[in-house]
This record gives sequence, C-alpha cells and structure tokens, in this order.
Amino acid sequence: MANRVQGILDAFVTNLTGLTTTTTNVKATRSYNVASTPALTVMLGREQLIEWNPAKVRKSREISILIHVAESEELVDDKILQIEAEIWAALTADTSQGLGYVYDTVFVESTQIETEQGGKVSGQVQQSWEVHYTHSPTSMEA
Repeated sequence: MANRVQGILDAFVTNLTGLTTTTTNVKATRSYNVASTPALTVMLGREQLIEWNPAKVRKSREISILIHVAESEELVDDKILQIEAEIWAALTADTSQGLGYVYDTVFVESTQIETEQGGKVSGQVQQSWEVHYTHSPTSMEA
C-alpha cells in the first residue's frame, strides 16, 4: 500500500485530470517538460504536524499546482483565470479528495501571473493548497 502522502498526490492528479481546459495535461513531478499547454504540474510541499496524541496524529501537507499557459497576449490572463476557477471547483467539490483519512483541503494562495515574450505569451501561476489528514501514531507510513 502506498503511503498517505502519495495517496494525496495521486488524488489531486486524478481530481484535476479531465478539466475542460487542461484535459489530461496533468503531471505529478517537479521536472515536467510542458510540451503542450495549457497544462498543470502538481508537486508536494512542506509537511507540518498539527496534533499528536496516543490515539491519532493530524498533519497538513502543502500541495503546489503550477499552471502553464501559452496563448496570444490578449488571451493568456483570461485562460489562466478560467483554469484557476476549474481547479477551485474540482478541489472544493469534495474537500476529502475522496480519501477517508483526509478531513479538509484549503486554498492558501496564488502567485501573480508571470508572462514572457517568445512567439506566444507564456503565463505561469503557482497555487498553494493545504491538505489536512490523520493517521495512527504507530503507523510507519507518512
């Protein structure tokens, strides 16, 4: 059985695959070469202990989502905003992400849109989400 953190990452990728804007261009890796856009890259961030007692451990794990877009200059901002709205809808529809041990998913922040020139305008935004989950204090899984 995969550990809980890997399960959370897999659930994010599954829940974000099939958005109308990014379809299957969703990868869970730090070094993803974006061949076609729009695309999403989902990455694990820091972990924090919320509570520890003999019956239960509660932790939070940051999940970062990079949004990659290459569009005409007039459309890049609108496309990113559309993708952000779809991500919000997908991740807040079930804040447990379909996992019994996750009890909340919270939006933390979104970076500003960065654009670069080069044929088309490239835009990139990083969203941060925090996932709260539990496990047994005697469990060896993360």
